[in-house]
Amino acid sequence: MILGNHDSEKLLKKYPTLGFEGVFASPVRLQDDYLSHEPLSEGGDKTDLQFTSILKEFNKNNLGATNYHGHIHSSDFVVSTSHKNVCCEALQYKPLLIGKTAQILDNHEDSLFINSPHFTETLTAIKDKNNIDPGLLINDYIYSYILSFCNPYQAQFFVQGSFSLLKKYSFLSSLSDIDFTYLYDTKKSKGMNTTLFKTLIDDIYENLKKIDFINLRFIKRYSSLRIIEALYTSQHPYFSKNYLDANLIPFDCYCASDFLQIQGTCLIEKFLNRNSSLLDEYSFPNFQTSFLKPEGDLINLLLQLMFQQVDSYKRSLIIKKIQLVYKQLSSKDINLEFINMFTRFFLRNIAFFHTMNRYSEIKSIQKEIDYHFLDSLPLDLKKQIQDILLSSNSNFLDIYKEVSSVSPSEALQTSLKFIQKLK
Repeated sequence: MILGNHDSEKLLKKYPTLGFEGVFASPVRLQDDYLSHEPLSEGGDKTDLQFTSILKEFNKNNLGATNYHGHIHSSDFVVSTSHKNVCCEALQYKPLLIGKTAQILDNHEDSLFINSPHFTETLTAIKDKNNIDPGLLINDYIYSYILSFCNPYQAQFFVQGSFSLLKKYSFLSSLSDIDFTYLYDTKKSKGMNTTLFKTLIDDIYENLKKIDFINLRFIKRYSSLRIIEALYTSQHPYFSKNYLDANLIPFDCYCASDFLQIQGTCLIEKFLNRNSSLLDEYSFPNFQTSFLKPEGDLINLLLQLMFQQVDSYKRSLIIKKIQLVYKQLSSKDINLEFINMFTRFFLRNIAFFHTMNRYSEIKSIQKEIDYHFLDSLPLDLKKQIQDILLSSNSNFLDIYKEVSSVSPSEALQTSLKFIQKLK
């Protein structure tokens, strides 16, 4: 740690107790580069012997050295090509790896298993032995890869949908996309939230370029919704369509208790023999990411069944997923926390549709509920959902009636009012 102009040298003794290996009041040299708070050529105490010594050394070697500095809280101002501004504003609040650590990671990226000559034969071997579609294995690898370089941002987003069901419950079905929701930070402005969301998705796009034979494009590129299409087409017969469906709901509608942290890896690594030399030779994506709790998965599926117009196949698949997730609940009793989450997620959908100007979908939600969907549910669950939707003791019914009684344009503020009360 390099102390800045607002720090006191008294902190030199305090910071090591918090885990910092080195704390310095003056610039220092790190391998072939130089670290300072202010740019070496622009600031510093010229009467400080250590500073003047470092500055003289840097000026002598600056053709091959870089001065990593802070102090300039702008992403536009550049001192010179030998200076690198690492203020949080310039790096979009992301850490920067330098020196040997960065070199090791660069070499590690070159050893991605999906780029190796063994990738095709491994897909074929897993397909023949386990009867798994190679396209699904490629989907899973790419989606796991996306999450692996998002590890530093794990508290800023969560994953849901079919990929989530695969990782949590081993539910093997088509992985058409990965649903990625960026969490709105009420401590930041709406503009800052939007900027950070865009920056992260653009970073994902750039990292996907490291995969050979992948063709990328943005299908949608809005302030609150970004969809990346990644077509994997190599010289072998395997092909896959991959989609990142990322959204930012510009409202605070989630609670910390809605999520759980899951560590995972790709299916290919799991199917490889533990003694396989490929595991040591190549890089496989590993991640630690926030996922919805089983209760959240169940509620999302129930809301799909209630309000989405889908064909019979998709409907049967939703019902199958509901049965699977319902079995995973630690308690089959629907409690007040579940009712709260059910109501919040219903209101969240209205808020999101409003953000995307999808007023026809708001109108479809506002129509009278067709309760025939309840007949598709396991008997115990059917009775419990009936209690939520129809019981006078449930606040959902009152909230639904009020939201349904206003115009689609008014539904947003009505929804947000109830979300804040429920939180």
